[in-house]
Amino acid sequence: MKRFSPYVKYSMNGAIRYSSIGPDGQKEDSTDLIGEQITKIKSMFPPRFHLREHQEEIMRLILSGKDTFAVLPTGSGKSLCFQAPSVFFSGITLVITPLVALIENQVNNFNGGHYPRYHSLRGNPGLDNYYESLWFKAIYPGMDGLTAQAMFAEIQSPRQKSNEGREIRYKLLYVSPERLRDQKFLRTLREAEAGGLLISHVVIDEAHCMSQWGFDFRESYLYIAGFIRERPVRPIISAFTATATPKDQAEIKNLLGFPMKEKDSAEKRYAERIFVKPRNNLRLTVERCSDYRTAADAEGVPAHALKTRKERLLEILAEHPTKVCIIYRTTVAGVNQLYDILREEEQLR
Repeated sequence: MKRFSPYVKYSMNGAIRYSSIGPDGQKEDSTDLIGEQITKIKSMFPPRFHLREHQEEIMRLILSGKDTFAVLPTGSGKSLCFQAPSVFFSGITLVITPLVALIENQVNNFNGGHYPRYHSLRGNPGLDNYYESLWFKAIYPGMDGLTAQAMFAEIQSPRQKSNEGREIRYKLLYVSPERLRDQKFLRTLREAEAGGLLISHVVIDEAHCMSQWGFDFRESYLYIAGFIRERPVRPIISAFTATATPKDQAEIKNLLGFPMKEKDSAEKRYAERIFVKPRNNLRLTVERCSDYRTAADAEGVPAHALKTRKERLLEILAEHPTKVCIIYRTTVAGVNQLYDILREEEQLR
């Protein structure tokens, strides 16, 4: 199966050079192509912004064409790791993520410039002039009422213009995993691919949903590997999660056809980065309460020695009057009951 490559490596006058197709469709040549792309990404941010070490490392892996598996803590900037490289690929990046709310949030952030402001780079030093006339955007099926057919037609339109007169290039296409089982959507996608649409990169966000050992298993994620195999050109694959245990990681890698160990990768086309660190500021405790006693509680612990859940909760809130507190209940009725209690005790602010 033909595999997408973001660049071609060749020798000229004894020096190794790299060539790729730039965002404007023109050929780019360089002796340090990925380094220059990272420099451009950094230049797209405000002056005081700095990429985190793991973000730059993962971007370099993806830009070099490696399949990448990354486990990063929540809030560490996973989305930027695949959003920024998407600009430099000749095709689109397909992002598979589980919730419509997540899709809408990431698309709006990207299009609104909360991430690198690809569409307003005029006058920034070190950037090629072609960025001035390009506006890179993200899209998803149903956005602004678009059908899948109209969406792919818009993605493939070579001269789509924004209100500012800049040319729009769609670089990110977001879908839920259920879309990959929708035969009408798949048929429309195949027609678009036959017309020249290229999927350069497939991103599996919230990859822990693939694991039946995980806490949030989503059956439709199991169809991703088959979807990738059916593409006319095999895309780069990257998978991101914040919550995968070693057992989850092994299952995810097996389902995606990743090697179990990075060193086992054929032709060094795979890399994994596990950035899980101890959260010393977190603590997990279990407290026994008199109105929720188990058999273990009943052994040797008299009920009068325990407080009720309400009493203990009010104590905790009183101990931390300036802190934000999240309280979970298993039912809507329980939430309403707790709300009434806290309102009566004047604990709501």
